[in-house]
Amino acid sequence: MRHDIARLTACVREAMRDLEVFSLRELAEGFHSSVYLLNDEWILRVANTDEAAIAYRREEFFLPVIKSCLTAHVPEPVTYKAEDVIFAVHPLIEGGTYTEMCEKGSGPTERISNDIACFLTQLHQCNGLKYHSDIRHFSFVDSMQPDAIFDAAQYLKNYSTVKKEYEMFLLLAETCEKKEKVLVHGDLNYANIIVKADHSGLAGIIDFSELSYQIPEHDFSPLIKSDPETTIRIAEMYTGLTSCEININYVALCAKMRAYNGLANSIDAQDDKKIRHFLKRLRVLEYFSF
Repeated sequence: MRHDIARLTACVREAMRDLEVFSLRELAEGFHSSVYLLNDEWILRVANTDEAAIAYRREEFFLPVIKSCLTAHVPEPVTYKAEDVIFAVHPLIEGGTYTEMCEKGSGPTERISNDIACFLTQLHQCNGLKYHSDIRHFSFVDSMQPDAIFDAAQYLKNYSTVKKEYEMFLLLAETCEKKEKVLVHGDLNYANIIVKADHSGLAGIIDFSELSYQIPEHDFSPLIKSDPETTIRIAEMYTGLTSCEININYVALCAKMRAYNGLANSIDAQDDKKIRHFLKRLRVLEYFSF
């Protein structure tokens, strides 16, 4: 969802009266949120849905509780509302996203992979929110839309392959989803991982708006859709730190099922940009054969 920059600037000025706004430019556009760079020193996330607005408030409340568990730098956002616009603001972390690093031709370093594994270990062992009434507990299976998955299969003309993958997904879910649930980031894609400018390690982690209790595999699914080989290595490091074995096949199948869901919804919306996005994601996941 694209926002009118002039109107958004006016909303920021109204809500943040002590801040002089010099510049505001879009960085990324998503379904739930759009991301902007404010004055080249602040990250501003604008809620495109009611769900995102609620998530921003949850993040603002929960982050101070879990920060003591983490050694990674985690900026705490502040949520504002002006007119009908709800947005969260936090300081820009020096460095660049993991995605930007790879786009510039620099591969992941062992140190960065290890830092990510350490972050996940610390987060998953944090129990500060386990019994909080507002924290969500659910499984991968809860978020799947079987009808959408098979609509995507018809579009791709590979119904038998998708049916086989879906059946394997359900079979693995019976075992994997019995694991103890842990506190997960919920959206740990490579755009939310900030690396140092010299690529010497992790600079910070952002966007905790999807915090919830799920099995550990949930935090590897957003990673695997972009870089399967590195994700497998991070999972191995995580297992070495925790003795918890990550079922990579289940992680990959969860990512595939979500991509099929997203593709079907994008087809219904006739959104060519998102259709291309999910087709690209599925091509990356061809790394795995089932």
